[in-house]
Amino acid sequence: MNLPLPSRGLVIALLGTFAALQTQVGGASQLQHEDDLRAALVLGFARFSEWPVTREGPIIIAVVGRPAMATALERVSSGKLVNGRAIQIRQIRQPSQAAGAHILYFGRSPGIRLAEAVQEARGPDNKWPLLTIGEEDRFLAAGGAVHLFEEDGRMNFEVSLAALQAANVSISSKLLRLGYTSGSGRRARSAP
Repeated sequence: MNLPLPSRGLVIALLGTFAALQTQVGGASQLQHEDDLRAALVLGFARFSEWPVTREGPIIIAVVGRPAMATALERVSSGKLVNGRAIQIRQIRQPSQAAGAHILYFGRSPGIRLAEAVQEARGPDNKWPLLTIGEEDRFLAAGGAVHLFEEDGRMNFEVSLAALQAANVSISSKLLRLGYTSGSGRRARSAP
């Protein structure tokens, strides 16, 4: 599926928001700051992703695990639209409760079996078009699509092209160029 290329202005706006959050210190705790950076990236993925079926209504981002991440997403998305659509954040307890969501964010959660949780979120036939994003180091190996991580003091991401294809979700190549992709089992910078 070919995505229409986002306008240069949208990419610049995303990068500007992300850069501002990267350097913002304010009175916020370090953890809140990191959650805001992750939330900005999640919104970027919402803006530059395409699902096979366009549904009416808001872009729904479900969060399983850390409630602080749902709070950060609400804070960062407050009053914003994604491609003309409102953003709705849902805190859920089980990945199976993500039905109807566009994105499922997996916060760090001790004892969770990631591979089973990712499969559970995508439905019994593994065909639900759901962009999975997580912060565990083993997230891509468990079948997740996007892993958010800190590298050299900055928030970064790695995308599994195989997981994106399996989820039937497309992400703009302009966004993919900003992080790493893995399609052959190894991490590589996307070509500019």
